[in-house]
Amino acid sequence: MTLSYHDEIEIDASADDVWAVYSDVEHWADWTASVAEVRFVDGDHVAMGARVHIRQPKLRPGVWTVTAVEPARSWTWHTRLPGMHTTGIHTVEPLGTHGARVHQTIEHRGPLGAIFGRLYGRLTRSYLAMEANGLKQRCEAHART
Repeated sequence: MTLSYHDEIEIDASADDVWAVYSDVEHWADWTASVAEVRFVDGDHVAMGARVHIRQPKLRPGVWTVTAVEPARSWTWHTRLPGMHTTGIHTVEPLGTHGARVHQTIEHRGPLGAIFGRLYGRLTRSYLAMEANGLKQRCEAHART
């Protein structure tokens, strides 16, 4: 069974500018309270095979591995715990020359994934919204300067 949570937001900044902020994962804690720390374990940017340690409030820290990248457009990463596989999908869609739509998806799979997904659904939705709004504020502030 798979449980999925989605969020999207339109940002008044170019897709390239949004990608630059969004894919700079080590600085997520600067613009969203849903993340306490992000640091690369292997690699130094979002690229195939890069591994990233993420610490979030109320959640167990985990290492996420990048499994797909479309430069300046999207990336997917995964983390595993016994009985659970979680996938995060991040997409930046251009909206003309001065706008972008960001899509975020979290999928929980596996026998414990379904249980975790249900127990933490409200927190997951909250964190996705915090990340979307924080990204919007950061990108639009940079676009104005």
